[in-house]
Amino acid sequence: MTFDDALLIAERCFGGLGLKTVYLWRQYNDDYFGGALAVTPILYVPTSPYGRWVGCFRHDRNIYLMYPGNGRSWGFVRGVLLHEMVHQHLAQTGQDPHHDQTPWCSEIMRLSLYFRRNIWAGKYTVKKIAGKSVRANKDRPASKTGESLNQDQISKWPDSIGIEPPDYLQLKVEDSQDRKVKNFG
Repeated sequence: MTFDDALLIAERCFGGLGLKTVYLWRQYNDDYFGGALAVTPILYVPTSPYGRWVGCFRHDRNIYLMYPGNGRSWGFVRGVLLHEMVHQHLAQTGQDPHHDQTPWCSEIMRLSLYFRRNIWAGKYTVKKIAGKSVRANKDRPASKTGESLNQDQISKWPDSIGIEPPDYLQLKVEDSQDRKVKNFG
């Protein structure tokens, strides 16, 4: 799939919102992943299974997002897009994309620094607390600094810690299909 294909799908299915989202995906890909992510369709869905998720990445398929509205601001949706792009990055590089694993934790620690947030996200594990085995996140090593996140915060990153990725949509972007400059502001 090419970027132009993703734009075509987005525009035909979701109009301006679709175009904005695909351009935003490209900007985040360039800024946070060095342009390494493969182009994938980004689709908006009206509902999610059991009402439990607001975004989903299907390996070698698509990124699915819930529409803005009904308590989901455009800023929140941008965060969900970046969250799903982390899943995409990990899947594409052959790493475990689950929230409770080291690759996910490492990636959100790396990305949080772009937003001036120094966090510690420890892998979910079993440890002894008051003589009992309990599931908890791995403790922050003494050599590391930053706010320690619990598993709920890790799985709902970046919204869970108040990060709202930038909105590049005020920027003028060139539509590669018709070579017109569009302003999404």
